Amino acid sequence: FAFWTMSLGLVNLSQACDSYDSAYPPPYPDNYPCMAYVLNNYSACCNVEFDAFCIDKLKEHCDSDGNAPAAHFPDGDYNNDCWFDQCLPSGANSRPMPHCPQTCPSYESDFPPPGPNPPANIDGIIFEVIWYDGYCCDSEWDNACNLLLDSLAIAVGLCNDEDPSTVDGCHPALGCTHTPAGAAPIIQLQMKALLEGPYVPATGLMRTDLRDKGLLPLAQPFNTAPWNYNGAESVASIEDFPDGTVDWVMVEIRDGADKGSIVAQQAAILLEDGTIVNHDYTGGPYEGMIVQGAFPNSNYSVAVVARNHLDVMTPIPIFLSNQEVYSFVDGAEMALTTSPEEEDEQLTEVNFLIYALHAGDMDGDGTLINTDYTNYYLAQSASVSGYYEADLNMDGQVTIADFNLYQPHAGLLGVSFLFR
Repeated sequence: FAFWTMSLGLVNLSQACDSYDSAYPPPYPDNYPCMAYVLNNYSACCNVEFDAFCIDKLKEHCDSDGNAPAAHFPDGDYNNDCWFDQCLPSGANSRPMPHCPQTCPSYESDFPPPGPNPPANIDGIIFEVIWYDGYCCDSEWDNACNLLLDSLAIAVGLCNDEDPSTVDGCHPALGCTHTPAGAAPIIQLQMKALLEGPYVPATGLMRTDLRDKGLLPLAQPFNTAPWNYNGAESVASIEDFPDGTVDWVMVEIRDGADKGSIVAQQAAILLEDGTIVNHDYTGGPYEGMIVQGAFPNSNYSVAVVARNHLDVMTPIPIFLSNQEVYSFVDGAEMALTTSPEEEDEQLTEVNFLIYALHAGDMDGDGTLINTDYTNYYLAQSASVSGYYEADLNMDGQVTIADFNLYQPHAGLLGVSFLFR
């Protein structure tokens, strides 16, 4: 995409709607006919933010074949929209997906494509690979398909409108988007992740002992090696942590074309149900996280970083601003892996079809090796109550229970992009 090489000094296009300056901006300039119709007819989409309701309305008017007629859903299932709608400067455009609604045979192979199996909602980039490239659909997902996926993420011809003042993206429902770039990049995202150590299968929640016992540091703890993150996120007192706080985590927004390149970082709060929120979260159901420094309506790889669990990253660049929750909880395929082999999966099943980050990376370097045991577990075991790297179940103590969490994963390596 064009935006991978854009600087933060872009010229802001003059837009009549305040929503263009929100964390959920409209995904096209206001002179696109589809975009203009929605902005003119739904005032909240112009005055506040371009939320999920507005996306639905825009999708209706991106369809040149009559606002999603029944022919779009040949099997009668409205979750299987077999047409790809796009808003263009010339008007609406709608094109069919060649294989839809049948699932690609490659999803049933030993090496399936990344993402849900079968693909309930095809991501825009996966759509281009799965539905249009015969081999990756018909046979199996091999290294050539991975390279094709990476190349599509930055392909000059896929979503580049050749306008340096817009941010180009690939939306799961809208196809290519071209958002006028504001002067202060800001995005909002909704994410969920569970940690294996504090997870309690009987309740389906993580324990909150660190907050309940007053052991959480008031300032974010990622300001030391190996993270060296200097963010100022903090709370005034232990009571200011949101109800249900488990621990601090960090969210990293990474370049979709270069997973090793960090675009933005922010320390955040992990709640007991896996929801990740800003440290000043006030309890709103859709509040999620606001992250400074990344352009909205664009595709990024996103990583969740934990103090003593193996970090994870999305397997493909996902579209942000994120109107839906991206959940690492929903399956092993939701995290980038080192290989298609099951033993290399970066998430572990902690309950029936419930997945969590592997416990045991006590030094945060992206590997679970002997130094985690010798430098942290042995050094901190039997200590008084505190905030310890070796406290994998997060009860405020380092005991044999923590070793039992570490030992099954000893030797596991994370993905190289997350090594520190």
